Parts: sequence; C-alpha cells; structure tokens
Amino acid sequence: MKKSRQLALLVVLVFSATSVFAALKDESILLRGGKCKAANFESGASSKHTDDTLYGISIFAKRDITKSKDIHKIRTANPALVQTSGCRARAKAVTDAGGTLRAKPVTNGPDHYEIDGLTGAQLAAIFQASW
Repeated sequence: MKKSRQLALLVVLVFSATSVFAALKDESILLRGGKCKAANFESGASSKHTDDTLYGISIFAKRDITKSKDIHKIRTANPALVQTSGCRARAKAVTDAGGTLRAKPVTNGPDHYEIDGLTGAQLAAIFQASW
C-alpha cells in the first residue's frame, strides 16, 4: 500500500476510534486506581491552573458499563486498575460539576480518558471508594 493511502487510513482509524471513545453515556461508570483523596487527584494531574483546577486526571471507562456489578470488565481490561484500592463516579457527576471528559486512549489502556477543569476537592467529593 502506498504511504499516502496508509496515512489516510491511519487518520480515519484514529478519528473513528476517538469518536467512539468520546461518546460516554451520562450513566457510564468512571474508574480510577488509588485512594479518592484530593491530594491524590492533585498529584496525578498533568497540570494545575492558578484557580486550582486540574487537567489530565486519568480515568478509565467504557460507554456501556453503567452497572456497578460490571466494573470488573473495565478493571480487567486496564492494567492500571489492578491496584489494591480504587474509586468510581458517573460521567454525569463530572460534567454536572463543570468538568470535561476527553478520550485519550493509550497503548495499555484503550478505555483511557482524562478529566479536566475540576479541583482535587471537587473530584474527591464526586468519586467514591469502590474496591
């Protein structure tokens, strides 16, 4: 296959994957490994703005996982969630608080998203201990 066709195919695949990932339902369950404390969210952020909002908080989710009994389907598919503790929230809770969710699939975490625009305290109030 010619390089130009390979590149065009890659662009279509990346765009399609991002579009699929970006479509979480309001009731989709979001998972994050570790304790649900403000300090943990703050230390895990890619950046922190002067108004204390955090950007790049890693979480994992699948569009169709909306029942607590099914969170194992997300945990087993994502090696970062094998920690001894973790927390969960609903997508709607994040967006209702003013946060945004964006798809950011990674090699070992195809269900990876990032939360932007909330403080550590807001995230600690939204997420609940899950395992």
